[in-house]
Amino acid sequence: QENLTKYTGELTINIFDELTQNLRGSGKELRIRRQLRHLGRFVLPWSTLYSAKCSLKGNFLVEEHPVLFGYRPKVRKKPPTALVASGVPAPPPPKESPKPMVLALDVTVDPPLEHPTRVQPQMTLGKETNMMLKHIQKWHDSLKSKHDTRILALGMDVDGRSRLICRYVRPQKPPEHIAAEDPFAIEMAARYVALVPSL
Repeated sequence: QENLTKYTGELTINIFDELTQNLRGSGKELRIRRQLRHLGRFVLPWSTLYSAKCSLKGNFLVEEHPVLFGYRPKVRKKPPTALVASGVPAPPPPKESPKPMVLALDVTVDPPLEHPTRVQPQMTLGKETNMMLKHIQKWHDSLKSKHDTRILALGMDVDGRSRLICRYVRPQKPPEHIAAEDPFAIEMAARYVALVPSL
């Protein structure tokens, strides 16, 4: 389970269109020529499939080529034209945007793999008081009745003693290049957090 969790591979699905042509040879000879044209690809990270309990179903966006020769992309329907008063110049027509290619996919792993289970570390006397440990144990028991075992409240410090995980959480200012008025500030902050190494 540990090796499957740390695996960083990807499942790449390439999409082709098969073109068949009938070529006449000498006399009555008829040859069939088949040609595969690459339309795009879809990349599914293994971590996404494994976290979904090895079963994933839905519509996924395909990474297309910028130009596909010999194909006419489907165009989104134009919105209804608004009425314009006399003497007022009509607004320019909206640009037609092609529809993205979507792949309906149902991915499963056969035989199914056992999903990793998180084990709550044993509570040992450490930095937390006995009253706090009893309160945490009572809180965890209430979560077991709801079949929710994904929440961890305690961790181990370098000395092997129990500590509340929230004690290690501190507010941190974003980097200087992330401005609050930037429309992509949330995405930039999320990328910054993703670069923080974790043990």
